[in-house]
Amino acid sequence: MSDGNASGIAYVQANPLTYGLYTDFEKNASGFARYEVGRAVGKAEGLLKVEEDLASQGLALVTYLDQLEKPLPYTGDWYFQPGMGWLWTQANTFPFVYRAPAGEQAGGWLY
Repeated sequence: MSDGNASGIAYVQANPLTYGLYTDFEKNASGFARYEVGRAVGKAEGLLKVEEDLASQGLALVTYLDQLEKPLPYTGDWYFQPGMGWLWTQANTFPFVYRAPAGEQAGGWLY
């Protein structure tokens, strides 16, 4: 085909359902927008309940939210990463990762 990428783009735009794509109109008609609104309301109500429970125990919401938003490693303990060697981390030390020394490569903590 002489027009290459342009014809591929045009084909996908003409047949979006073939690729699991939906227009904004189709998403709104399916209730997706209502789902998102309901999800936001549910999250707000849940957070309010957590605040009430924590306050009744004399605790602060800030600590809870810090733990809630804290990223977790995709693996724990020792694992091998090509190009980096052996690495170690756990949920309570992540995002800090320890790299074991290997050959001339020094070991140490990474962030």
